Amino acid sequence: MNLQTKNPLFDHLDECGIDFRKPMSELIDIHGWRNCGWSDDLNYCELQSDVPFVCGLAHPLVFQFFSGVSSPLPANFFKSYIRSSADCHENYRFAEVQLKNIFGDGEDCSSSNTRSFRWRFGMSSVRITIFPPELNRSRRENSRHRKIENSQNECTVSMELNWARDVTNAERDWLVSYTPFYTKTASERSFRFMPGRTCCWPNELEAMPIGFGFDENTQVLINVSNNSLVTLIPIAWIVGVVRSSLLHAKARAESSILIKYLPSGTNSTDPASLTLVSSEGDPYVYNSLAIELSQKLDVALSEYEQPNC
Repeated sequence: MNLQTKNPLFDHLDECGIDFRKPMSELIDIHGWRNCGWSDDLNYCELQSDVPFVCGLAHPLVFQFFSGVSSPLPANFFKSYIRSSADCHENYRFAEVQLKNIFGDGEDCSSSNTRSFRWRFGMSSVRITIFPPELNRSRRENSRHRKIENSQNECTVSMELNWARDVTNAERDWLVSYTPFYTKTASERSFRFMPGRTCCWPNELEAMPIGFGFDENTQVLINVSNNSLVTLIPIAWIVGVVRSSLLHAKARAESSILIKYLPSGTNSTDPASLTLVSSEGDPYVYNSLAIELSQKLDVALSEYEQPNC
């Protein structure tokens, strides 16, 4: 069983009655929304459930979205907070004990100014984080802290789902007819989840080289990863190709190719982006590939250059 289809995090969300697989637009219709309380344009959709993800949350798990934007794709990030105590370490311990009882031991991932612990399940994860005052002596109170009581002492409970669904019969036909357009080398990187469009490559089909290509009728762009996952982007969604070049400055030069897309059913006019391939070294290594891809898709090519500072 692929961990991106079924894992302990997904099992616990299901046990709590949290339907994380539904599109954001549908969840907003079901649960409503509210402003986050500290930014006029940023909103929360609270996922009301029979059982809380953990006890003591200040509110049910939420996903964020901006005013006027509704997506037909599932959310990938959820979070809530524990603010039971004025001591952030007490809030942290309260969350940690509960999550260790649910998921077992994890790993410390604290940084210079945070205390943080994480549980990993393949490419999915749950994390708890606090900003202890002793590690943030120069931190000033911000507008969020002034508007939300005890938020400066909260423990954030957050998760990145990276849930992959099974392919449909029609999608299986696309994969059977997959023709590579570009095959990645070992040094090239990038595979980003696209919730609702990332699927598990069927075990019964022959494995394909890592890269991206198309079905025989060019209905979808197929992005193949190195971990039995594939992302299917309808050609009708794609509105542009971007070739990004970061020139050597403080950091090494990099180059990447992105597609700009607008999902069918969205009310946004601002396209989202998905990186197809990137690498370090030559900032112009993908110049020809970007031109060929934009011509194949019959969309505009944008070129972006700046120093990699």
